[in-house]
Amino acid sequence: MIYLPAFEASVALSRWTGRPQGMSIDPIGVECFVDVPRGRGLFGRGKPTPEPYLHVLVHDELPSDRIRSWAARQVALMLALDADPQLAGDPLNRAADEQGRGLQGRDWVPATVVLDGQAREASVYEAAPDRWAAYLDLGEDRVVIVGRDLALADAPLRTASADEARELRTEALKV
Repeated sequence: MIYLPAFEASVALSRWTGRPQGMSIDPIGVECFVDVPRGRGLFGRGKPTPEPYLHVLVHDELPSDRIRSWAARQVALMLALDADPQLAGDPLNRAADEQGRGLQGRDWVPATVVLDGQAREASVYEAAPDRWAAYLDLGEDRVVIVGRDLALADAPLRTASADEARELRTEALKV
C-alpha cells in the first residue's frame, strides 16, 4: 500500500524510495509540502516562510527498530537545519549528530494516527509539537511519518487510489 496525506498538498516520490526488486519496491513513499499562503512584507515583498512538510514511507522488509532509528535521525536533521538552513554534507551530519545527542533519552510514546478516517494506534518520537516522527505497524506494512511545521493531529493519511499508486510505482521504476 501507499499512503498519502488526506489533505491538500504537493506530493512527490520520496527520495528514500528503494530500487525495484522484481515486483516489489521497498520502501516506497511520498514527500509532501503543504501549500501555505505567503505573507506580504514591506512594499509587497514576500516573506519566505517554510512550508509544512510531511514524509510518508512504507516498509515491507526492514525491521521496526531500524525504521524508528531512521525516523529519529530525520528529526535530528530537521532540528540541525532549523539552526542553520545552509548546512549540507558533513557539517549537516555533524550538526544532526549533535542534535541527536540532545534528544537522547526521548522515547517513542503511544500516539494516534488517523488513516482512512479511523484512529490507529501508533507511536511518536517528538522533539517539539511541530517536529516529530510517527511509526504505525499495519501488519505487512510498517509506516513511518516525519512531520515539520505540522502537528501529528493535523496530518491524517489516506490509502492511495489504484491510479495514484500506479503513477507513483511507475515513477519509482524510472529511477
